[in-house]
Amino acid sequence: MPDTKILDVPFLFRDKAHARAVLDGPIGQEMLTKFDSKGFKALAWAENGFRHMTNSKRSVNTPDDLKGLKMRTMENPVHIAAYKGFGIITTPMAFPEVFTALQQGTVDGQENPLPVIISAKFDQVQKHLTLTGHVYSAAIFVMNKGSFRQALGCGQAGLYRRRQGRHQGQPRPCGRRRRQGRGLTCAPRA
Repeated sequence: MPDTKILDVPFLFRDKAHARAVLDGPIGQEMLTKFDSKGFKALAWAENGFRHMTNSKRSVNTPDDLKGLKMRTMENPVHIAAYKGFGIITTPMAFPEVFTALQQGTVDGQENPLPVIISAKFDQVQKHLTLTGHVYSAAIFVMNKGSFRQALGCGQAGLYRRRQGRHQGQPRPCGRRRRQGRGLTCAPRA
């Protein structure tokens, strides 16, 4: 959804509480409704966390320290434009290529939320980590609108219900989905 690109603007949110207040408030909830016209049901906001920078060249203490660093960025026009404004030489690259690109010196650094930096083991090929918190990386739970409507038939707003006295407590296949050979199942509530 084009409207969600605004969330990629650096330093849009002061902190996590600010981000959560906006996304859980009227602005974020209105954004969720815009997915309906595209055939999706946006269920809720989640998060990947704030993005931070790593690099192999130098410590980054001020924005000027970013100038000339060749940084892998997501293939995201908002990020690319913003990072160029900091003097970063942007290199859009798919995530699976990043570790090797850092290892071989194709790029000097990258930016991601801390859990990604840790799980991808970028510390093995990057000397400097700067906790910039420059972009709050929101995530969103989305499902096919038709599947959501089908789930509504199984329970309350996609929740599950127990069919009393039938199937001896076994999960109940939802009628239409079962006929179509898909695996949507209404599990009994405890």
